[in-house]
Amino acid sequence: MKTIKMAFSLFALLLMISCGNDNSKQEVFDSLKKEVLKVHDEVMPKMGKINTLITELDSKIDTTEMGKSYEKAKQELEESHDMMMSWMKNFGDQFGGTIAKDSLDEKIQLLEQEDIKVNDLKEKINSSIKNAEDLLGNQ
Repeated sequence: MKTIKMAFSLFALLLMISCGNDNSKQEVFDSLKKEVLKVHDEVMPKMGKINTLITELDSKIDTTEMGKSYEKAKQELEESHDMMMSWMKNFGDQFGGTIAKDSLDEKIQLLEQEDIKVNDLKEKINSSIKNAEDLLGNQ
């Protein structure tokens, strides 16, 4: 699905560039940005769950094998949380202001990369939550 979306986006971009239509480029940009933010909005509410799971796991960490499993799950959750915070800062830095018409092509390419990054982030967050919940028995 992601590959089809990326292929469509690339095709649309090439079509817009060949036509030289700035309004169409703006539409492609806006559409890609909306898709990226949609994924962000889907996983952002999970940050609270991550913090709760970190607290639960922290109380169970010890030197036993199970305790080490809890520690590893906690580290994965912390990495997921840090990835989200870092992604949001970088995204805001790149796309928070006004986009000049002459930089639309570059920004569209950057958004296509951000789409990949935010979907990877979503997978990391979901898998770290699932792992922690499985360990804690909170399915």
